[in-house]
Amino acid sequence: MDSKRIFVGHIIFISLFALSVFLFFLLFIRPEFYFFAQQPPFQTNIYFIMPYLSFPGGISYYLSHLIMQFFTINWLGSLIITFILLTLLFLISGIFRGLRRPGMEWIIIFLPVTLLLGLFTNFYFPLVTALNIIFVYAALYLSTYFFNSGHAHWTLYFLSAPVLYYTCGGSSLILYSAGFLILLFFRLPDLKKAIIPAFTVIAFCLAMPYLSYKVLFHVTMSKAFFEYYPTDSLLIVNYKKGVFFYLFFYSVPALLLLNESLVKLRSRKSMASKEKPKKVKVQRSNGQSGPSWIQKKSILIVYTLITLLAMVLVKVNYTPLDNKIVKANYYCTQKMWDAVLDIVRSEKDYDVNLNYFYNRAIDNTDQYLDKYFDYPQFIGHAATNPEIGDFGLLYMYWSDYFYDLGHIPESERWALKALVGFPYCPRILERLVKINMVLGKYNAAEKLLVILDDNLISGRFVKKYTAMIEDTSLVYSDEEIMAKRAEMPVNIITPKNVTFRYNDLVNRNKNNRRAYEHMQMNLLLSHDFWNFFKNLPVAAEYYNELPVIFQQALIILRTRNNEVNIPYGVENQTIQAFRQFWSIYEANYSNKKRAMKLLKSYRNTLYYYILFDSPKVTGMSLGDIEGDRYYH
Repeated sequence: MDSKRIFVGHIIFISLFALSVFLFFLLFIRPEFYFFAQQPPFQTNIYFIMPYLSFPGGISYYLSHLIMQFFTINWLGSLIITFILLTLLFLISGIFRGLRRPGMEWIIIFLPVTLLLGLFTNFYFPLVTALNIIFVYAALYLSTYFFNSGHAHWTLYFLSAPVLYYTCGGSSLILYSAGFLILLFFRLPDLKKAIIPAFTVIAFCLAMPYLSYKVLFHVTMSKAFFEYYPTDSLLIVNYKKGVFFYLFFYSVPALLLLNESLVKLRSRKSMASKEKPKKVKVQRSNGQSGPSWIQKKSILIVYTLITLLAMVLVKVNYTPLDNKIVKANYYCTQKMWDAVLDIVRSEKDYDVNLNYFYNRAIDNTDQYLDKYFDYPQFIGHAATNPEIGDFGLLYMYWSDYFYDLGHIPESERWALKALVGFPYCPRILERLVKINMVLGKYNAAEKLLVILDDNLISGRFVKKYTAMIEDTSLVYSDEEIMAKRAEMPVNIITPKNVTFRYNDLVNRNKNNRRAYEHMQMNLLLSHDFWNFFKNLPVAAEYYNELPVIFQQALIILRTRNNEVNIPYGVENQTIQAFRQFWSIYEANYSNKKRAMKLLKSYRNTLYYYILFDSPKVTGMSLGDIEGDRYYH
């Protein structure tokens, strides 16, 4: 009866655990962010599959890309993650089925599951690692059922090891072989008899990757022998392996070693207890000995410990800043600008990526000049000059940036550069389709749509733009395409100087106020107040009153050269604010830290940027700016 109660208890606990995991990922983590963070490529055609068959581990890598396509649907992605965790639990419990009684062993069984649960809270965690470890556990699960069947376990090993190596790679072969040897050692009565089997397994582990490297595949030696996960994706490279990643990765041999050690220890204690005289137990009225209170409650204690362990690992592995960066970028692509601003303002630490996303959000909510310095602009004019911010992970940002402004040829240039690093990426391909539709290159757009039609997630997009290509008159009723055609420069060579690119946009369409604001901001961020002043007459076409940031720039220009005639009105409130700022700065000129502290309320001004935050003052390049603490 007790065993039945324990079994029912396990079923109830596992069901509640699975339900909690599903709801946690559905409501709080949202698997769609995994897909967006990693941008896994996928096509159904044979030409896409073939490269994954040309190296060990390629099959599981392909499967991970396939599975992640379904993460774009939140409930389905949550269900898949829950299923992966339950599969892992089933395999581990199947391997340790010899542990009959409930107790602390359940914590051991749940440990890899809770570790994987915690790792899944990081959007950059490579799914292929989880799949590889599950395949290793599956191979060991089969092996445990053949260890008592003569030499059947050896037959299974030499059949499954090559399959596992080709499917998951060299690291999975090593982990499987290590687990196989541990099971073998603890089942041999004489350790001397294990020398030859151990030598055989080790030789096999070395020979197979070596032959793979020398004969079978065109791969590097390191990739043939051992690899935590493929690092061909620029986004997965962002993933930082921590102690919990290694604990999960090496859980196969560690768990088996721990389990077999506990079995041996229990066996010795049992033998020792048999040799001691038995004590008379207190009998119940029915003649049976009664279990203690701890024995009655032990299973509940174990369930509680597992729950606490899962909560702790989720908390420890969760990376708030990295996840916020992914979410802010995702909301930018969805044009959910208020959500972007909420995320940026909720983060107390400065981040370069959030800086870029913040700038784009205030630009698209018509707050560009008013709110620009509400977030510290440590990146300076790298925010408006792509030649300075020329990093692979920013290529798509610059494509979006120039698309927003209407410089379509420049947007196309950056999108094509991004496509080199992320081939088959739906987001980039969809941007290129829109660009070619604006440029009137319908044949090019059609070819890109054929590629997009071969993945699993771009159906609606393909349907919409295929209809426009079949009937080009529909293009003229698309507001976005027509607006970009009205803004983009035509029949010109894109100049190297970014200021001239902005100027081309303004000359093309005098109503493009955004282009003018970005041109002027680029000059201010570069401390080029003279060229800013030369472009200022155009401001009368866009503003009834000069924006405050332009007024601040005029004051700075006047302080640098009193002879400059400034025929523009500067509000008295702006002048008084500058005088207060300057009086505090002059009084604390020799103590920069004290001056910054006292001028905290002026952080959202051009004055503060020029004196304290500008890269021309800090001397920091874009690569140096990371993790600065800036409370705002």
